Amino acid sequence: VFCLPGLPRTEADFEDLAEALAADSVRPRRVVALDYRGRGLSDFDRDAANYNLAVELADVIAVLTALAIGPAVFVGSSRGGILAMLLGAARPTAIAGVVRWRDADHAGIQFDIAFPFKLLAEWAANVQHRAEPGESPISITDLGLP
Repeated sequence: VFCLPGLPRTEADFEDLAEALAADSVRPRRVVALDYRGRGLSDFDRDAANYNLAVELADVIAVLTALAIGPAVFVGSSRGGILAMLLGAARPTAIAGVVRWRDADHAGIQFDIAFPFKLLAEWAANVQHRAEPGESPISITDLGLP
């Protein structure tokens, strides 16, 4: 499981999820959470032009390569979800699934899921339908990640 935070966020957003997935007694999972350049524990880039999606996508691919991570389920919030989608376009074989994680009202974690990646168009249509006012999103407890 590879976690990608939103623009101003850090890997700390995924600590509880990572602990729960890694400690699963039936199927423990390896969880990697990334701090983008200039955020969290990552160093700042002296070149401000490097703070863009193309460079961040290259950073994600570099980390995947360095850690020899094969197809993974990507959990992305906001910008992290965008990066997961871009990764799917650039390296579709890297994606086993995508979870768009969001904390819309700071009252609780919510998410939408696209799994497997080839069903993304259907998922996007479903998300748009469920995003209508008054509809309740799925809670994290309803998700059984493979």
